[in-house]
Amino acid sequence: MENNEEKGMKFDKDKLRHDLVLPEWVEALADVLTFGAKKYAPGNWAFVEDAEDRYYAAAMRHALDYRKGEKIDPESGKSHLHHWLTNVAFLIYFENKKIDNINKKIQNIEITPKKQEEPKEEEIDLDDLPF
Repeated sequence: MENNEEKGMKFDKDKLRHDLVLPEWVEALADVLTFGAKKYAPGNWAFVEDAEDRYYAAAMRHALDYRKGEKIDPESGKSHLHHWLTNVAFLIYFENKKIDNINKKIQNIEITPKKQEEPKEEEIDLDDLPF
């Protein structure tokens, strides 16, 4: 670029820095997701009953197995940390889904001001008066 040419502008200062995400992290996630897709079906993880509790339990099992010194999951042959990352990704999905559902419910609530009833005039039976 010559000195007299203008530089382009891009307003991305406050945007997410995806360039900071290491390819190894993405590959680890994709590797376990591919294993799961072959074992069950692509996207099956999103329909598991009691998913949040079960994925939390699975994440903890993988973290603890790794911490106890078992680096590789014997069933899949993949790193326990890769499985942990995948289970945490599932939990993030369900957390965001809950927030989205709450926001949708809030947006669908019609807020109407409560109408104040006008005071009713009481009917007084003159025979009931003490005088």
